[in-house]
Amino acid sequence: MSTGSMEGAGRALSVAWMLALREWRALLRQSRMAAVWPLVQPLAYTALLVALRPMFGMGAAGDPLRFGVFVFIGFILWQSWFEVMRAEMDAIRRNKGLMSRGELGVGTLVLSTALAAAIQLVPRLLVGLAAAVFVLGADLPALLMLVGFGIATLVNGAVIGALLQPFSTLSPDLGKTIQSFALALIITGMVFIPPPEDPGTVMKAAFALNPMGMLLNAARAPAMGVPLLAPAATGFWLVFTLVGAALVPALGRRVLPIVVERLGN
Repeated sequence: MSTGSMEGAGRALSVAWMLALREWRALLRQSRMAAVWPLVQPLAYTALLVALRPMFGMGAAGDPLRFGVFVFIGFILWQSWFEVMRAEMDAIRRNKGLMSRGELGVGTLVLSTALAAAIQLVPRLLVGLAAAVFVLGADLPALLMLVGFGIATLVNGAVIGALLQPFSTLSPDLGKTIQSFALALIITGMVFIPPPEDPGTVMKAAFALNPMGMLLNAARAPAMGVPLLAPAATGFWLVFTLVGAALVPALGRRVLPIVVERLGN
């Protein structure tokens, strides 16, 4: 990589970080709860689902602490995936002025939104790691899988949101459709419901088509001490995430200027 490319990448990262911090400062000015809500919300949902665990079956009622860790990790990674996807879909509208003046590049826009979501993920993931150690007795490789695939889950949501960004910006109804569809992914992603020991072919196929579910399973399974449901599908969605992250800036440079121009009209 040339010196100019390295300097350009450094500037893009600096601008993206400043935009992410600006967004967080704006949230903190609106509400003091913004600092703790990213952690309070998943803890509250986990407590509720642990109380209702006999309804889930499939081993959920056996050990409340173990089930609680299962739910908490599932919730924080699903929530991060969904939040960053919706944020990427709305990013152009929030930064239309900077985009129209050419002061904000596509890659920087996507990166700033992902960094803002990562700020929320960090405290959630730290609590998840602590729970995996003290409740599940997870070893270092399992913790590294949790961190690595946890980050991959967030990046996957950012990539999908960035690819949908032009369509959602020009068609507001798409956001509502995506929201309804994303809620359905909770079921096929096994976010709150432990999978059966021997899932059938249909269930495995439905699970394999869920990008968030596949990456979530890879993040959580080693710490829980269970095998991956569909290793090949997990590898596919990981490659999709990495390739998509590399291609989004190039695709955006061609598509997003047209979108910004239409928004201006």
